[in-house]
Order: sequence, then C-alpha cells, then structure tokens
Amino acid sequence: APGMLGNSLTEAAASKRKRAAGLLVTDGQHTSSGGASPKLQQSEPKREEEAKWIMDLLPKKAPFTSMPVEQLRRVALAMRRVTIEKGVDVIKEGEMGEIA
Repeated sequence: APGMLGNSLTEAAASKRKRAAGLLVTDGQHTSSGGASPKLQQSEPKREEEAKWIMDLLPKKAPFTSMPVEQLRRVALAMRRVTIEKGVDVIKEGEMGEIA
C-alpha cells in the first residue's frame, strides 16, 4: 500500500537521517523525474520464495505487526531489493525520496 509506511513512521524516527550500509527492501515504485540515481541499483522482481521470506519478517517489525496476512502478502510482492552504496541517505525528513 503506497504511502502506508510513511504515514506510520513516528516523528522521532522520521527526523533521524538514515544511512544505508548494505541492502534496503523497499517498494521500488517511487523514482525521481530524472530517473534512478547512479548510486542505486534495482533488482528484478522477486520470486515467490523471496516474497515468503519477506512475509515472514514483516509481522515482526512496526508498522506491520498487526497487518492482515493478505495485506502483508501484497506489500511483500510490491517490495524490491535495492543495493545502496554505504553513506547514501535512505530517509531524510521533508524530502521526496528516489525509491522510498
């Protein structure tokens, strides 16, 4: 569900600058008008077993802890694994991201 994660973040979490050190799982639907950053590399859509792996992890993390199974499945299928270089900001309060 687009926008669900952003609406569920606490202000404290949103105010912190997050830096990536490895892999980020995100929906892969949001890109800037200029295209994806050369620092980001999206993968191909996942197979069912990767979606199942994500579905097993999501209910353990806020804001997904009370989400119904079918909704978790849709979220997991919409997510994409994205490789991000170390030191690249993933989330910055008040700015539209390229991928999340």
